[in-house]
Amino acid sequence: MSLRLMVLDRTPPGIRRQLVVARHQLVNQLPDAWHGVHTSRHVELSSLGLDHPERAKYEPGSWRTIPSVLRQRDVGEHDVFLDLGCGAGRQLIVAAKYGFQRVIGIDLAPELIALARENVSNVKSRWILGSSRRTTPIDLVCSDVLDYDIPPTVSVVFMFNPFRGALFSAVLTKLLHSVDEYPRRLRIIYSNPHEASRLIATGRADHVRSATAGRFDVRLYEIVEKETSVS
Repeated sequence: MSLRLMVLDRTPPGIRRQLVVARHQLVNQLPDAWHGVHTSRHVELSSLGLDHPERAKYEPGSWRTIPSVLRQRDVGEHDVFLDLGCGAGRQLIVAAKYGFQRVIGIDLAPELIALARENVSNVKSRWILGSSRRTTPIDLVCSDVLDYDIPPTVSVVFMFNPFRGALFSAVLTKLLHSVDEYPRRLRIIYSNPHEASRLIATGRADHVRSATAGRFDVRLYEIVEKETSVS
């Protein structure tokens, strides 16, 4: 047992709850306040009329999720980032700091896309007022991912367990088809990777590195080119 868990185990329940709340504010709400955004709220899809057995609720994930596995040196000026199920846009804000050529967020819920637009606008205003040189365009798309044509320039895809089962497999097929049609290096950052076995089963995903951010495992994969048989 780690020292942190030992301390928590010996802490009275009332104080333990206070510590959990304080930690949540430290890692979620304080960064929100710093950026002038609102990304910490959890949203059940049923409340938006979008309930589906293979779609997960909106949960923002840690501000440390992407940096835990993706190094700054791994991103070039021509790389494009795509968040599948971007919700309120937290990970888009993180990705924009890397210097991607373009950052794209897609989500099925109009309410979440509207909130993401507001958050992106607020954080860009702060960057301008702070004389930041960040000029990465952040585009937001309200669409079902199955109806969305993945741009051939996308080189990094982020997923915080937005899909499961057959829906995940369908999305994965779209990604692999995109790489086959437009050969390129494609990396997938997969947080809370419930469907990692489906990804590995394709035989096309190399596991690059793993980490933990907040309560969730994070894995970085790289899609390898499809093998062609030689007659």
